[in-house]
Amino acid sequence: MLRSDSEFWFRYPVYNPAISVLDAAADWGRDLFESTLDLELVLAQPFRIAALPIFYDRPGVWSHVPGLERLDFDRFDLVLFSDPEYHDLQEVRAWLPTAKAVVATGGISQLTAIDPDREVYRPYYIRDFIEQNTYQDTTALEKCFRFEALLGARRPHRDFVWKALHRSGLLDQNIVTYRSGFPGAIQDYLTDIVSARLGTDLQWPYVSPNLDPAWEVSAAVTNRDSRLSPIEIYRRTWYSIICETLFTGRNFFLSEKTIKAMFNRRVFVLFGPANYLAQLHEHGFETFRHSLDESYDQETRDPVRYEQVLQQIWRLAWLEDPIEIYNSMRSVLDHNHQRLFELELKRCRDQRDLLMRHIPNQHWHWPPVQIS
Repeated sequence: MLRSDSEFWFRYPVYNPAISVLDAAADWGRDLFESTLDLELVLAQPFRIAALPIFYDRPGVWSHVPGLERLDFDRFDLVLFSDPEYHDLQEVRAWLPTAKAVVATGGISQLTAIDPDREVYRPYYIRDFIEQNTYQDTTALEKCFRFEALLGARRPHRDFVWKALHRSGLLDQNIVTYRSGFPGAIQDYLTDIVSARLGTDLQWPYVSPNLDPAWEVSAAVTNRDSRLSPIEIYRRTWYSIICETLFTGRNFFLSEKTIKAMFNRRVFVLFGPANYLAQLHEHGFETFRHSLDESYDQETRDPVRYEQVLQQIWRLAWLEDPIEIYNSMRSVLDHNHQRLFELELKRCRDQRDLLMRHIPNQHWHWPPVQIS
């Protein structure tokens, strides 16, 4: 690994046995650690570190690594655990196989505070998205469609959006996809409520006939492609309808869905848990409350909140001039784009600060002091 003389790094390789599932060492600092699968080498070092995804020993979980269930953590001085998705911290704490651990968590619970001595919140998908995408200006005075809604895996709030767009006639007038090729079990405990409120048969999977295949980010779209900007779709649509990963409860998880819209300077409406927009504000982002009624964010009853979000979709569809909306929101869109890069720098600082409190100074390689 090549490094500049101005950087510092951990002196020894880190045992990273799940690197094919999640590069946990890189998550804690791509420029700080070198990975190895040589356990014997790591255990012979002056300070021994392992890096793993959480729940690596749980069959059926995305991060499961067969064969590592009997790993002896007493032989390590520190274990770096990573959760790029959202899992409740109480569940993670109850699972942790060693007290010699620090945890990078991908989401926030309004009911469980981060322990600054052992845990750090870092929105994983910001770095992931920034590294894979280059901003392109997709503004235009003429666009064919008001909305894009790339709904992803099957979820109740996405059922709700598809049915609402169908019922209003907007489904045929915009670009909507609701694919079956995304992993994850169908969560249907709200399906009855969705059906009762909208009463429209769901067509799933669905790809809008308005979508030219040449506009897709790949020939066969998978969940990995959700981390890429659909530039050609953005060139032809004004607004994004975002259905976040989480859609109920009191949790916050900033996924690539919202990051994608902010990175690309998009005006959006969002279906997610209550107070999601408030959490965006807490993290330094701005939203569109000066032009749209975002009071829906405070509504804790999921179906009622979804109906209130729809009112803003109707407003953007039929009442507002998109050019005027974008002109009035330009400073907000620029701010959100820049804030993503600021939060990525904050992630680096926060993770490094936590690591330096747990790894003694002598195990770091420091740049030479320049004496003038």
